[in-house]
Amino acid sequence: EQLPIFKAQNPDAKTTELIRRIAQRWRELPDSKKKIYQDAYRAEWQVYKEEISRFKEQLTPSQIMSLEKEIMDKHLKRKAMTKKKEKLKTVKENWKNLSDSEKELYIQHTKEDETRYHNEMKSWEEQM
Repeated sequence: EQLPIFKAQNPDAKTTELIRRIAQRWRELPDSKKKIYQDAYRAEWQVYKEEISRFKEQLTPSQIMSLEKEIMDKHLKRKAMTKKKEKLKTVKENWKNLSDSEKELYIQHTKEDETRYHNEMKSWEEQM
């Protein structure tokens, strides 16, 4: 509700910054005013759940299966769109956030795997 207003007031601001500002205003809002929004949300959510329930009751089993398949396909497509670069960035950030002792465990496992690999390769080459 507030995002378009904030966006118009600050056209050059990033969306994340606008969301931060909106969240700050929400935290500063008195509980009495928050309750108005929360009650409206609950009422809208209840109406939505009832509409979905009525919609699902009208579906045949094959339509339900098709809907589930479509949802699954959309989810898989969205997941596949995640670029390797983004995944690598996430892994890098996670690695940075690990403590030295946690990193040491991974380093030790890597060394063990490398040793095992070399031993298996040597054994395989001798059998050839």
